[in-house]
Amino acid sequence: MSKILNIASILLFIVAIFGVVFGLLYLVGDPLQDKVFSVNESEIRAFNSDLMDGFILVHRSEGLYMLCLSLALCFVSLVPFRNGEKWAWYFTLGIFGIALVGQAVITYVGSNILASYLFPASILLVILWLVGLIISIKEFNK
Repeated sequence: MSKILNIASILLFIVAIFGVVFGLLYLVGDPLQDKVFSVNESEIRAFNSDLMDGFILVHRSEGLYMLCLSLALCFVSLVPFRNGEKWAWYFTLGIFGIALVGQAVITYVGSNILASYLFPASILLVILWLVGLIISIKEFNK
């Protein structure tokens, strides 16, 4: 194990922990907790109960998606990535990279209606992910 792989693994683990926290918040939290709309849940239910059920389903689905993917990255960053297994670097680049960059794009597009702290947090996570991959690339190309 090299020192660089340990540092990169820690950076990726930090990204994964943030994903687990946000995934749990989305999975069990209130979809209207950020008060992004000027109406509350009872007003939406009075207008159309299926619409509110759709909000809840999308919110919980996104939480489950983030939680599962982040738990997978927790495992990959602590064991195979740290041991220098090449597939772990490709998993982190491809699978998790698509998800993380996609999440950043979604928070950018929805930054007018989402909480103001989500976009800077997603950019910070993308930067940590990139640094973790860039500093470890030489170790995986040996």
